[in-house]
Amino acid sequence: MKSGFFKILSLASVALFNIKKSFAYDEFLANTTRAEFFELTDFKIPTITINLSDEDYENFIIGTECSRDCSPTFLKRNEACYTASWVDLDEALRIAIEKKYIDIESIKKNSNDYQLVQDVIDNKSHKLNLKEFENLVVSHSDFTLEKIMAINYGLYEFQRKDLDATASMTFELDGKVETIKKIKIKVGGRSTRSYSKLGYNINIKGDKDFHGVKNLRLRSEVVDPTFIRDKLGYDLYNIINLPTLSANYAKLYFNQKYMGFFLVRDAFKSHWIEQNYGEKNTTHLYSCDSKYGDNVFFNCHNDAKEDSDRSEDKEWTNFLQKLEKADTREKLAEFFDVDSYIKWQVSRYAFGSWDHVTRKHNNVVYMYHDTTNGRDFWIPFLYDFDLNFGARNIVNATKSFKEEVMEKEEVNPLYKILNINEESEEVRGILQEIFEKAFDPNKILSRIDQIRTFIAPYVLEDRTPDENGNRPGRVDRVLINAEDNFTFEHFLKNSEFSTVDTDYYNVDGSFAGKGFTYGALKGWIIERFRTACNLYNLDCSFSGDFLNTPYANNYKAETISAEIYRTGCRSTGYSCCMFNTTAIATKDSDGYWGVENGQWCLFENNPISSEYDDMDPSKCWSKSQGYSCCKDATTTVRTTDSKGYLWGIENNEWCGITGNQCPAAKNGYKCCNACKVKTTDKNGDWGVENGEWCSIPYTCRTNVKS
Repeated sequence: MKSGFFKILSLASVALFNIKKSFAYDEFLANTTRAEFFELTDFKIPTITINLSDEDYENFIIGTECSRDCSPTFLKRNEACYTASWVDLDEALRIAIEKKYIDIESIKKNSNDYQLVQDVIDNKSHKLNLKEFENLVVSHSDFTLEKIMAINYGLYEFQRKDLDATASMTFELDGKVETIKKIKIKVGGRSTRSYSKLGYNINIKGDKDFHGVKNLRLRSEVVDPTFIRDKLGYDLYNIINLPTLSANYAKLYFNQKYMGFFLVRDAFKSHWIEQNYGEKNTTHLYSCDSKYGDNVFFNCHNDAKEDSDRSEDKEWTNFLQKLEKADTREKLAEFFDVDSYIKWQVSRYAFGSWDHVTRKHNNVVYMYHDTTNGRDFWIPFLYDFDLNFGARNIVNATKSFKEEVMEKEEVNPLYKILNINEESEEVRGILQEIFEKAFDPNKILSRIDQIRTFIAPYVLEDRTPDENGNRPGRVDRVLINAEDNFTFEHFLKNSEFSTVDTDYYNVDGSFAGKGFTYGALKGWIIERFRTACNLYNLDCSFSGDFLNTPYANNYKAETISAEIYRTGCRSTGYSCCMFNTTAIATKDSDGYWGVENGQWCLFENNPISSEYDDMDPSKCWSKSQGYSCCKDATTTVRTTDSKGYLWGIENNEWCGITGNQCPAAKNGYKCCNACKVKTTDKNGDWGVENGEWCSIPYTCRTNVKS
């Protein structure tokens, strides 16, 4: 790197300098440079097979099936669940007899059955098989096998496990099969973890990369009816020379099980930095999310220091302090890639991105250290574009830059310092550049057709149920989202001019309400192009006479629906509590909740006893013991007493923990009002309320009182 580099141009504009130069096969990306993996897979579909151990396969694939099939709400016969490693049929029989689910007096009347049971009870060598167990159940109880093996009855201990395993991988393309001996694979993604089709993160172990990549992200695109938006986003950002990732498609197998069709991309990790900026084994890459803090600029943590206290990262602390002190563009430009940041913000409007607020998620920041002059230079990256181009919150393409994108200056000072607003000549100039390079509708609509035609047979296979009503790779869920029901028709129509509404219905068939709306892909692009050209007096002559063509003016816009019928107790997806002895754990707008064998359940009818009328996690139970309740949501649990009550410390005094305290409050998240868990990570359990992630309160833990 030349020492005068920063005076000439932004560091980000010369990204990819370290990659071996070879032009892409894909003509649309002809002037971009990408890792060999993506050039090899341009308009070709590789088959990726993950070879899991029997244990990992059972825990994840069978375990996720059983979490639904053995729920009292569904009770679907699945013999793999009844013979899995976590089930001991001998012990299940003992428990069933002890709990009087199976009538021992009835068994005594059948000498063969009685001898069999005695052998089991006396721990003799005979081990029950499923046929023998089922015969005892149906002959000597009122249960079916499916019912008695419901998780709530407690005949076995069960806990679904997310995939996090070491495995090998094969990669098949054009008849050639390559094997990677060791990979690490786990469930990936953020909000999509709550959907039936999951995403996966693959880390290739060893010193060598695989065709220029070390980290692959397989994304299910479950929230995009078109399966195109993410791919299109990465392509366009590469064309306008913003540092980002690359993406294509692949088919995925776990052992012999087809898991579906996926978008496959690389990831902002140390190998990507080495390939693009030349630094090996960087420890200066920061992933961002609002759960990491409440700073007005960026809230990120160091990827190399996941288990350390973020406050100990002096380089990051110094960066934030510099941001706070810099009050001019010139001062910011000394240490921050101002040009890329502004261009990212303008592109958010051009491509309809609401999912990239600076201080929240889908942002990455990299500190490049220039060894020639000892200066540190911070570069922002964005990723994850499946909600661009009219999806969800930006369905209206006719909004202005100010109406749609502009982060409030009092919240994000960078917008004010850098004059990021629609009156800025620089902003309008960048918008003109983006439109000329990447947003010519003649080219971009043809690109959509090209991708759509190519992936159509794979999307059809992915979204077509088999004879049992199952689609490839779906993880059975108790709670199903309308997006889980996107069909091939939604793919065809939403990629053209049809908007998709997601509609929810109750168990009884009554309408429950609308979910998200997904704008038509081509229709949105045409209207955004028309709006920006007119609002900001852009020279859009490069598109020829497109805006006056019948195609741009006479297309038929319609709205179609993706419907889902809610299941479970009171249409919550959860089962109703089965036992009169079940204690009430908490209550919310859905009613009163209990826990049976580690599973949340809802009381079908509200308890009659008045002792529950005031059940509210915000009530202060510890007053009766002479202590106030904790007021700060970030107060953590210090101890649990013999009665199951939680205690914390505030102002050097013991206080009672209520539903107002939760693990991620320290990261700026609200505590959930309910105990319905969507996903779990190292920061605890998470739920979704009012469309936002919230932290599950401490008091929601099993056997905990509040």
